[in-house]
Amino acid sequence: MLIASLKWINFKRTSEDDVSTLKMKNIENIDETFQMKQVKRIEHNEVKAKLAPQLFAALAAHLGAFTLGAGIGWSSPSIPQLDGSYTKLELSLISSLLNFGAFLGSILGGILVDKLGRKRLSMTTSPIFVLGFLLVGLSHNLTMFVAGRLLIGVGGGIASVASPIYVAEISSPRYRGAFGSGFTLLIVAGITVTYTMGIFTSWSTLSLISIVFPLCNFVCMFVVPESPNYLIIKDEDTQARNSLIWLRGKEYPYEIELSDIRKSVEATRNTKLKFRDLITAEVLKPLFLGMALMFFQQFSGINAALYNLSSIFSAAGGDLNSNVQSVIVALVQLTAALTTVFIADLAGRKVLLSASGVFMTISHAALGTYFYFNSHNPESTVSLGWLPLASLILYITFYSFGFGPLPWAIMGEILPVHVKGTVSSIISGFSWGLAFLVTFFFESFIEVMGESGVFWMFGSFSLFSVIYVIFYVPETKAHLGAFAFGAGIGWSSPSMPQLEGSYTKTELSLISSIINLGAFFGAIVGGFLVDKLGRKNLSLMTSPVFVVGFSLIGLSSNLAMLLAGRLLIGIGGGIASVAAPIYVGEISTPRYRGTFGSGFVLLIVMGITVVYAIGIFTSWSTLSLISIIFPVFHFFTMLVVPGSPNFLIMSDKEPQAMAALTWLRGKKYPSDVELSSIKKSVEATISVNLKVKIIGEPQVLKPLFLGVALMFFQEFSGINAVLNNLSSIFSATDGTLNSNVQSLIVGIVQVTSALITVFIADL
Repeated sequence: MLIASLKWINFKRTSEDDVSTLKMKNIENIDETFQMKQVKRIEHNEVKAKLAPQLFAALAAHLGAFTLGAGIGWSSPSIPQLDGSYTKLELSLISSLLNFGAFLGSILGGILVDKLGRKRLSMTTSPIFVLGFLLVGLSHNLTMFVAGRLLIGVGGGIASVASPIYVAEISSPRYRGAFGSGFTLLIVAGITVTYTMGIFTSWSTLSLISIVFPLCNFVCMFVVPESPNYLIIKDEDTQARNSLIWLRGKEYPYEIELSDIRKSVEATRNTKLKFRDLITAEVLKPLFLGMALMFFQQFSGINAALYNLSSIFSAAGGDLNSNVQSVIVALVQLTAALTTVFIADLAGRKVLLSASGVFMTISHAALGTYFYFNSHNPESTVSLGWLPLASLILYITFYSFGFGPLPWAIMGEILPVHVKGTVSSIISGFSWGLAFLVTFFFESFIEVMGESGVFWMFGSFSLFSVIYVIFYVPETKAHLGAFAFGAGIGWSSPSMPQLEGSYTKTELSLISSIINLGAFFGAIVGGFLVDKLGRKNLSLMTSPVFVVGFSLIGLSSNLAMLLAGRLLIGIGGGIASVAAPIYVGEISTPRYRGTFGSGFVLLIVMGITVVYAIGIFTSWSTLSLISIIFPVFHFFTMLVVPGSPNFLIMSDKEPQAMAALTWLRGKKYPSDVELSSIKKSVEATISVNLKVKIIGEPQVLKPLFLGVALMFFQEFSGINAVLNNLSSIFSATDGTLNSNVQSLIVGIVQVTSALITVFIADL
């Protein structure tokens, strides 16, 4: 452990030097004039660009999203009121047809966005929305309902194309991520307002009141300027200049940005889009990425949940009014969406998506389990009336952090300029088409699979979304060893009470705590091997250690097997605690190093929480055998990522180091500059043999004592004693709630706190 600490101290010191070296030496390897001008432009523009006009213009455009949210939110309080007047199939059609309209609207928007312009296209949505809400509010037959809901969807689909493009083009880089997230925020705000009004009004009055929203959208869009990009496309330079002055302020150096926009437009002006342009690698990669994210977004069940919240809560049989519960969920979603606006540019998109998928999986699993026991043994769920609301709050919260806003934001960022309108409409149409299918067939799914089966299905797709994101996020893969370690830590809480009677208290304490002794030995072994085997190979080595450990426990028939298994899991965790942080530190860019480094603790806590959840329903042996999945998954994901560039340079494998950097940063990144900096850092330290006397040096002693002191206080705060014995602690308090369920709640709170730490690590 001492050697590992010293290596980390040395790495941290040299990493900081690397950042400075990169900043000073870039001019030697990159087109210095262009790079320096761009940096100065960005810095200068960020200082001078005014916020208020951009914010107003973004909100004006996003009022179309608010109106769409009002249309989506109408279903939850209204469909139960219409029950009895129409068949279930007709009610499903009324509820879901908005999504089909949005599918058509997004295609139409893609065709018109470059013909009418972003502003005018946004304004055309207002009369469509007004007519749609009017038809629904005055309807007295199915045809009027169908026509009205379809029109509201068409307006929403057009808005989902025009609004994100307009906002991206009128925003300065500093605010683009936050303003882009506003589209989802305003949809959620519209849903929340409609849920609230739905408590006090009839379905017809609710629809007529909603006419106010598109009228506000029309008036606000009337006073804001057109996108400068579109005006340049139309050779209206004077209007483009006036647009930038309105958006940025008179003192802003608009000519610089205007010149950049003009160059971007000129590069694609003479490019007439053809079908073969859509099947190039440059387009297909972001197209498939966008469609995959939209697929997982819709098959997480979001629209099925939002359109049927009241019905879901009624089926769950809670004590609280179903419409009130819907409002509570919507308020949580609004808060989460608002938080996402502020953290969108602080945390990596991929970190947020991974966390979002994990917690959606947990919440669907919990909700599906509740419905399963509620249908098979209703008495067993009498004390769990809070679980449906808590599960949906958890689901909505983490959906809003990740898979809610980010697929839309990423779509605007990754698409090539010359195909942005067409491809964005394809992706939007794909999303709304899936939303229609999921919403329309929701009741049919329930009839075939039951409520429990439907939510388990959504949970399965959410789990697949995590796997998909992980394969595109090299920064998260090393930390899957931490997840397996967390599963080992979490095993104790639900398992120890089950083993009481088979072993003495001393033996149970030894079974629970020996994992920490194993981690101590593992950290020492990891410190010796990390520079011999390499960070990647050492991380891979933990997987078989974990697998053998979990297998011994799951198949154990005596104390010796339990102790051996727990010791091995600890050794694997100790090795991972050395290899993973160093690997992540070396493959991450400075901007994300703190965030990704915090992921080690986050993944441990996630592992603990998942095992707490599984432990409610399984025996201690089954729980251990299920946990084998985690290190196996870790092994295969680590196989596909490259080794650390730093270690490859240390091993005189410069071509492999260059390939690793290219894989990690992308082909367009100046990898040769960073590689040169790494080489200098390695050469400066490679000849230094670590000796015991180095510990006496002041630059080592101070951080060493600081680290030891912090670890001392960390452990004597009692964290491991609490985590290993949560169920026993709650059992001793004689609470009314199941002790394992209480442990799960604590685990979820801990994960939430760890996730927040990831976001603020670099603030």
